[in-house]
Amino acid sequence: MGHREELAALGAIEPSFADAIRTWGEPPERLRGRPGHGSRFASLARSVTGQQFSVASAAAIYGRVVDLLGGEPTPEGFLAHTETELRAVGLSGAKARTLQGLSRAILDGVVDLDALDDLPEDQAQAALVALPGIGPWTAQLFLMFVLGRPDVLAAGDVAIRNGIAKIFDLPVRPTEKELVVMAEPWSPHRTAACLIAWHVLRATPLPAEG
Repeated sequence: MGHREELAALGAIEPSFADAIRTWGEPPERLRGRPGHGSRFASLARSVTGQQFSVASAAAIYGRVVDLLGGEPTPEGFLAHTETELRAVGLSGAKARTLQGLSRAILDGVVDLDALDDLPEDQAQAALVALPGIGPWTAQLFLMFVLGRPDVLAAGDVAIRNGIAKIFDLPVRPTEKELVVMAEPWSPHRTAACLIAWHVLRATPLPAEG
Protein backbone atom coordinates (compact mmCIF):
# COMPACT_ATOMS: atom_id res chain seq x y z
CA MET A 1 0.00 0.00 0.00
CA GLY A 2 1.37 3.40 -0.98
CA HIS A 3 1.71 6.53 1.13
CA ARG A 4 -1.55 8.16 0.04
CA GLU A 5 -3.43 4.89 0.29
CA GLU A 6 -2.28 4.47 3.89
CA LEU A 7 -3.36 8.01 4.75
CA ALA A 8 -6.74 7.46 3.10
CA ALA A 9 -7.23 4.14 4.89
CA LEU A 10 -6.47 5.77 8.24
CA GLY A 11 -8.86 8.63 7.44
CA ALA A 12 -11.60 6.11 6.70
CA ILE A 13 -11.06 4.55 10.14
CA GLU A 14 -10.79 7.87 11.98
CA PRO A 15 -12.22 10.92 10.11
CA SER A 16 -10.28 13.34 12.33
CA PHE A 17 -7.13 12.40 10.41
CA ALA A 18 -8.81 13.09 7.08
CA ASP A 19 -9.91 16.46 8.47
CA ALA A 20 -6.32 17.15 9.61
CA ILE A 21 -4.98 16.53 6.10
CA ARG A 22 -7.58 18.87 4.63
CA THR A 23 -6.59 21.55 7.16
CA TRP A 24 -2.80 21.17 7.32
CA GLY A 25 -1.98 19.30 4.14
CA GLU A 26 -0.53 15.88 3.49
CA PRO A 27 2.55 14.83 5.48
CA PRO A 28 5.72 14.15 3.46
CA GLU A 29 6.26 10.58 2.37
CA ARG A 30 8.76 8.65 4.47
CA LEU A 31 11.87 7.31 2.79
CA ARG A 32 11.14 3.61 3.45
CA GLY A 33 14.83 2.66 3.24
CA ARG A 34 15.13 3.27 -0.49
CA PRO A 35 18.44 2.50 -2.22
CA GLY A 36 20.90 5.33 -1.83
CA HIS A 37 19.79 6.33 1.64
CA GLY A 38 22.32 4.22 3.49
CA SER A 39 22.53 0.73 4.91
CA ARG A 40 20.47 -0.44 7.84
CA PHE A 41 23.46 -0.46 10.15
CA ALA A 42 24.43 3.05 9.05
CA SER A 43 20.90 4.23 9.81
CA LEU A 44 21.16 2.87 13.35
CA ALA A 45 24.60 4.40 13.79
CA ARG A 46 23.32 7.77 12.63
CA SER A 47 20.44 7.58 15.11
CA VAL A 48 22.80 6.84 18.00
CA THR A 49 25.16 9.60 16.89
CA GLY A 50 22.36 12.17 16.82
CA GLN A 51 20.78 11.37 20.17
CA GLN A 52 20.45 14.49 22.39
CA PHE A 53 21.85 16.80 19.70
CA SER A 54 20.18 19.36 17.49
CA VAL A 55 19.67 18.32 13.87
CA ALA A 56 22.52 20.56 12.70
CA SER A 57 24.97 19.36 15.37
CA ALA A 58 24.07 15.72 14.79
CA ALA A 59 24.62 16.08 11.04
CA ALA A 60 28.00 17.73 11.57
CA ILE A 61 29.22 15.02 13.94
CA TYR A 62 27.92 12.24 11.72
CA GLY A 63 29.75 13.82 8.80
CA ARG A 64 33.01 13.71 10.75
CA VAL A 65 32.35 10.07 11.68
CA VAL A 66 31.86 9.24 7.99
CA ASP A 67 35.13 11.02 7.16
CA LEU A 68 36.97 9.12 9.89
CA LEU A 69 35.62 5.75 8.76
CA GLY A 70 36.28 6.55 5.11
CA GLY A 71 32.68 6.20 3.98
CA GLU A 72 29.37 4.81 5.13
CA PRO A 73 29.69 3.48 8.70
CA THR A 74 30.07 -0.26 9.08
CA PRO A 75 30.60 -2.43 12.17
CA GLU A 76 34.13 -3.18 10.97
CA GLY A 77 34.81 0.52 10.55
CA PHE A 78 33.86 1.40 14.12
CA LEU A 79 35.86 -1.48 15.55
CA ALA A 80 38.93 -0.48 13.53
CA HIS A 81 39.19 2.75 15.55
CA THR A 82 39.84 3.41 19.21
CA GLU A 83 37.45 5.15 21.55
CA THR A 84 39.88 8.07 21.62
CA GLU A 85 39.73 8.41 17.83
CA LEU A 86 35.93 8.32 17.88
CA ARG A 87 35.78 10.92 20.62
CA ALA A 88 38.07 13.17 18.63
CA VAL A 89 35.38 13.59 15.95
CA GLY A 90 32.76 14.68 18.48
CA LEU A 91 31.30 11.50 19.93
CA SER A 92 31.04 11.24 23.69
CA GLY A 93 32.80 8.34 25.36
CA ALA A 94 29.42 6.74 26.06
CA LYS A 95 28.34 6.98 22.42
CA ALA A 96 31.67 5.67 21.17
CA ARG A 97 31.33 2.65 23.45
CA THR A 98 27.70 2.18 22.41
CA LEU A 99 28.56 2.24 18.72
CA GLN A 100 31.38 -0.23 19.19
CA GLY A 101 29.11 -2.45 21.30
CA LEU A 102 26.43 -2.25 18.62
CA SER A 103 29.05 -3.16 16.01
CA ARG A 104 30.14 -6.23 17.96
CA ALA A 105 26.52 -7.31 18.44
CA ILE A 106 25.85 -7.08 14.71
CA LEU A 107 29.03 -8.98 13.81
CA ASP A 108 28.31 -11.62 16.48
CA GLY A 109 24.88 -12.22 14.99
CA VAL A 110 22.86 -11.00 17.98
CA VAL A 111 20.40 -9.71 15.40
CA ASP A 112 20.26 -9.87 11.61
CA LEU A 113 18.99 -6.49 10.44
CA ASP A 114 17.97 -7.93 7.07
CA ALA A 115 15.94 -10.68 8.73
CA LEU A 116 13.77 -8.13 10.54
CA ASP A 117 11.61 -7.97 7.41
CA ASP A 118 10.23 -11.41 8.30
CA LEU A 119 9.18 -10.44 11.85
CA PRO A 120 5.99 -8.73 13.01
CA GLU A 121 6.37 -5.19 14.35
CA ASP A 122 6.52 -6.11 18.05
CA GLN A 123 9.14 -8.82 17.55
CA ALA A 124 11.25 -6.64 15.25
CA GLN A 125 11.18 -3.84 17.81
CA ALA A 126 12.15 -6.24 20.61
CA ALA A 127 15.10 -7.51 18.55
CA LEU A 128 16.33 -3.95 18.01
CA VAL A 129 15.90 -2.91 21.65
CA ALA A 130 18.06 -5.89 22.64
CA LEU A 131 20.98 -4.16 20.89
CA PRO A 132 23.32 -1.86 22.85
CA GLY A 133 22.15 1.75 22.87
CA ILE A 134 18.90 1.13 20.98
CA GLY A 135 15.83 2.22 22.92
CA PRO A 136 12.16 1.94 21.97
CA TRP A 137 12.02 5.34 20.22
CA THR A 138 15.06 4.62 18.04
CA ALA A 139 13.69 1.16 17.22
CA GLN A 140 10.27 2.55 16.32
CA LEU A 141 11.71 5.16 13.97
CA PHE A 142 13.90 2.49 12.36
CA LEU A 143 10.81 0.38 11.73
CA MET A 144 8.92 3.35 10.29
CA PHE A 145 11.56 4.97 8.12
CA VAL A 146 14.04 2.22 7.27
CA LEU A 147 11.83 -0.87 7.14
CA GLY A 148 8.73 1.03 6.00
CA ARG A 149 6.44 -0.70 8.51
CA PRO A 150 2.86 0.66 8.38
CA ASP A 151 1.66 -0.08 11.91
CA VAL A 152 4.19 1.44 14.31
CA LEU A 153 3.13 3.75 17.14
CA ALA A 154 5.85 5.86 18.78
CA ALA A 155 3.65 6.63 21.77
CA GLY A 156 6.57 7.86 23.86
CA ASP A 157 7.31 10.67 21.40
CA VAL A 158 6.12 13.94 22.95
CA ALA A 159 5.82 15.63 19.56
CA ILE A 160 3.44 12.93 18.34
CA ARG A 161 1.32 13.24 21.48
CA ASN A 162 1.20 17.02 21.07
CA GLY A 163 0.16 16.59 17.44
CA ILE A 164 -2.59 14.17 18.42
CA ALA A 165 -3.83 16.68 21.00
CA LYS A 166 -4.03 19.28 18.22
CA ILE A 167 -5.81 16.96 15.79
CA PHE A 168 -8.42 15.88 18.33
CA ASP A 169 -8.66 19.29 20.06
CA LEU A 170 -7.72 17.82 23.44
CA PRO A 171 -7.15 20.17 26.41
CA VAL A 172 -3.90 18.37 27.29
CA ARG A 173 -1.76 15.91 25.37
CA PRO A 174 -2.46 12.25 26.09
CA THR A 175 -0.03 10.24 28.16
CA GLU A 176 1.91 7.45 26.52
CA LYS A 177 -0.48 4.84 27.93
CA GLU A 178 -3.52 6.87 26.92
CA LEU A 179 -2.26 7.16 23.35
CA VAL A 180 -1.63 3.42 23.13
CA VAL A 181 -5.28 2.78 24.04
CA MET A 182 -6.55 5.62 21.85
CA ALA A 183 -4.62 4.32 18.84
CA GLU A 184 -5.78 0.70 18.97
CA PRO A 185 -8.59 1.28 16.44
CA TRP A 186 -6.15 2.94 14.02
CA SER A 187 -4.30 -0.33 13.38
CA PRO A 188 -2.93 -1.34 10.89
CA HIS A 189 -2.14 2.27 9.92
CA ARG A 190 -0.62 3.72 13.08
CA THR A 191 2.55 4.82 11.30
CA ALA A 192 0.38 7.11 9.15
CA ALA A 193 -1.14 8.54 12.34
CA CYS A 194 2.36 9.38 13.62
CA LEU A 195 3.30 11.03 10.32
CA ILE A 196 0.17 13.20 10.38
CA ALA A 197 0.72 14.15 14.04
CA TRP A 198 4.32 15.21 13.35
CA HIS A 199 3.21 17.18 10.30
CA VAL A 200 0.40 18.99 12.14
CA LEU A 201 2.70 19.94 14.99
CA ARG A 202 5.32 21.34 12.63
CA ALA A 203 2.62 23.36 10.89
CA THR A 204 1.13 24.72 14.14
CA PRO A 205 3.65 24.50 17.00
CA LEU A 206 2.13 24.50 20.46
CA PRO A 207 3.21 27.13 23.01
CA ALA A 208 5.89 26.06 25.46
CA GLU A 209 4.58 24.60 28.69
CA GLY A 210 5.13 26.64 31.80
